[in-house]
Parts: sequence; structure tokens; C-alpha cells
Amino acid sequence: GASFEEVAAAAYDDICDMPMGSTDCASCWPSSPPPLPPPSPMPWEECSDAELGGDFNGVNNFTISDALYVAQMWSGKAPRTACMGGDLNGSGSFTIADAVLVAMVYTL
Repeated sequence: GASFEEVAAAAYDDICDMPMGSTDCASCWPSSPPPLPPPSPMPWEECSDAELGGDFNGVNNFTISDALYVAQMWSGKAPRTACMGGDLNGSGSFTIADAVLVAMVYTL
């Protein structure tokens, strides 16, 4: 089957049109974490093998719980992953849309 990266790239196109930009509901969400450092030439180089497989919480491989865990990272309730600094959709910042991407990939 397709790797997590391949499915994530395909699903990213679907979420680009979702109203999740910082101006859409700025008062509804916690403040954003600090900006990410410049992207590395290999954006996935800090990802563990488990994360490359979609398993961000390290429990039971890739499940819908991983999307919830990424949302917890975004809200500050779980440690932020070094895997792309949490910017899994490549938007340039770590937002709730990254958790939505993981959930969308899981449903495919």
C-alpha cells in the first residue's frame, strides 16, 4: 500500500479548501506556538519510523487516536513531535489542520 507520506500528500489537497486558516476563527483556538525553524532539505529526517507510518502516539500502530494525539500536541497537552515540528501538511506552521490531515489519512 501507499506510505503515510504519499497518502498525506494526497489528503493535503483535500484540506486546503477547508476554512481553517488563522483568520477564519482566530478567537476560537488557543494561540499558535512559535514559528517553525526553516524547513530542512529533508523534511522527514527528524521523523521516527513509527511517525513515518502514522503512529504519532506510539500505541497500536496508526489509528484514529494518532489524530487526536496530534491535536493534543497542538493544544500543548502532549509534547510536540520533532517530525516536521508538527507541520505535517507542510503549510509552514503547526495548526489544528495538521491533526485533521492525520484523521483524513486514517479514513482513506
